[in-house]
Amino acid sequence: MLEIALGLVYQSEDITDDLLLSYDHEFKIIAVEIYGASNVLHVSFIQGNPRFVMNHMYHEDSDILEINLVNYTPRIVEFKKTEVEDVEIGMDNDGKLVSLLFYNASNRVLETLSEDEREERANLAKEFRKRYSESLKMNKPEINMQEVV
Repeated sequence: MLEIALGLVYQSEDITDDLLLSYDHEFKIIAVEIYGASNVLHVSFIQGNPRFVMNHMYHEDSDILEINLVNYTPRIVEFKKTEVEDVEIGMDNDGKLVSLLFYNASNRVLETLSEDEREERANLAKEFRKRYSESLKMNKPEINMQEVV
């Protein structure tokens, strides 16, 4: 499992029963968490061991980020809308998750951060937690990350 750097996640939401999206403070998608991956994903077995494959393609002309979770294209893939605008899931004919589509990706998905950007965001998160803790002590927990940024 990949660990997301401290200070990067601002908010998370379920987009299906099996998928959770996490956002940064600018509401750009930074992570997708798959619950029960061994049951949800189409997993290949090689020499008796499960193999998980993931690759991505960015279609610049249509601004779509496609993440494929299998190393082949199933004959039938049905794309379904999720509870989140601009995100669809691709299911094979067995009902297994084989791909994710992110439309308007340049505006919706966070690009790779430099070390300086990661450090800056960690500092922002630290400041947010400090202010939030102080607001709880004063019985005013109405603070959000936008006020810190």
